[in-house]
Amino acid sequence: SPAMSDSETLDQAALLAAIPLPWQTSQWQRLLKQYHKEQLAHAYLFSGASGTGKTLLAQRFADLLLCVAPEKDQPCGHCKHCQAGGKSGHPDILQLAPEEGSRDIKVEQIRAITDFTSRTSFAGNLVNAAHRMNISASNALLKTLEEPGKKTYLILISDLPGYLSATIRSRCQRVQFAAPGLRESEAWLQTQITADVD
Repeated sequence: SPAMSDSETLDQAALLAAIPLPWQTSQWQRLLKQYHKEQLAHAYLFSGASGTGKTLLAQRFADLLLCVAPEKDQPCGHCKHCQAGGKSGHPDILQLAPEEGSRDIKVEQIRAITDFTSRTSFAGNLVNAAHRMNISASNALLKTLEEPGKKTYLILISDLPGYLSATIRSRCQRVQFAAPGLRESEAWLQTQITADVD
């Protein structure tokens, strides 16, 4: 596939700095428009083809929301919130995915979102592979979606959004991602690799 897997990156930090990728421009502009108008949804569903960088865009957008001095619609990289992120991520952003050795996102993980949001003035929650929530986890997430906290944002990321319950999907604003074309992928890759790479 010309698109890279979300987990197989050339350089995670360099890719985050390059967000939006050329095939994510319309999605990024849509989010920025809502951000500038202060009309952000409390929950988003980033869905579409695997390997399109949905998770990277979600991480970059969460970083932008936390930044106190954005520059040209990007996190500044210098303020206390940008510096707090580091390699382990910002303490006000909770990322969930199936635990190692498990196929599903479990109810205990989703309940951690409620606890997490009660302990911070800003909470960004990224749920990767959201379609892997078991039934109990889905039900627990509905409670969070129905009673969102102030300055709390939830981004569900899924390659298979049809596996999510219709109720969850209806409570999220959908942001669709498509795989880039071959020429677009090749042009972008040429800017990322050096001549000595096979």
